Amino acid sequence: MTGEGTITSAVEAMKTGALDYILKPFKLSVILPVLARALAVRDLRIANAKLERGILERTAELEAANKELEAFAYSVSHDLRSPLLVITGSAEMLIEDYAKHMPADAQQIARNIIMGSERMTQIISDLLRLSRLGRQALVKSSVNIATLVRDVLAELRREQSGRRIDIRVGDLPDCIGDPALLKQVFTNLLSNAFKFTRDKEKPVIEVSSRRQADENVYCVQDNGAGFDMEQAKELFGAFQRFHSAQEFEGTGVGLSIVHRIIQRHGGRVWAEAEPDQGASFYFSLAN
Repeated sequence: MTGEGTITSAVEAMKTGALDYILKPFKLSVILPVLARALAVRDLRIANAKLERGILERTAELEAANKELEAFAYSVSHDLRSPLLVITGSAEMLIEDYAKHMPADAQQIARNIIMGSERMTQIISDLLRLSRLGRQALVKSSVNIATLVRDVLAELRREQSGRRIDIRVGDLPDCIGDPALLKQVFTNLLSNAFKFTRDKEKPVIEVSSRRQADENVYCVQDNGAGFDMEQAKELFGAFQRFHSAQEFEGTGVGLSIVHRIIQRHGGRVWAEAEPDQGASFYFSLAN
């Protein structure tokens, strides 16, 4: 409360922490709005402090839960892998040492045991990879997507050197993201494209992009087996498969990993497909 109200005195008052001031002589009609504003600001400060405490508490709880989850995942991995190794090793010994005394049906059963154990081992590995994604820190930088895609394609071509595939790569602009994780995205999508075009006489795989609003949309398209969109509501969920293991190998984790990576980058991922007409997978990233 002051008898001298100037710009200078107002600035000095604010510097010392005053919220407002009143000139003398004053009326009740003047002081009440000032008090109301002061009480409103006080309430906001109290609410903000409470919110900050709540955030800190929830963050601590989340970190503790993540550590427990990580410990649990490693424990489950170890506890499951050990008996699987025993099962696989025992089945392999049966075939190697007693094949001459075993009928063909018994040998096939032993081979099925080995295949099932190996598949379970792969599922465990994929589950661990999926659980690590939520904790892995993003190391963002400018990513040369064109170079990244060329590297992934070179690796896949070496793995499947006997196949002739028409691969088309369009203009792929750079973006901001984690290079290692984005390479995993293209590896998963292009690996699927290679796999699901395996039965095509003239397989075609295309990587393209387009500009949309303030982001780049990238697309990996193939003319392979495709899938029914009506059954694809959980397409990006873990262990979701639309083809049998006899048709195409895999555990159904690859697309879930893609979804988590793009989601952590603040982007979106979606797909379009038709049975036996191929599939197109899109994802968006800031440039």
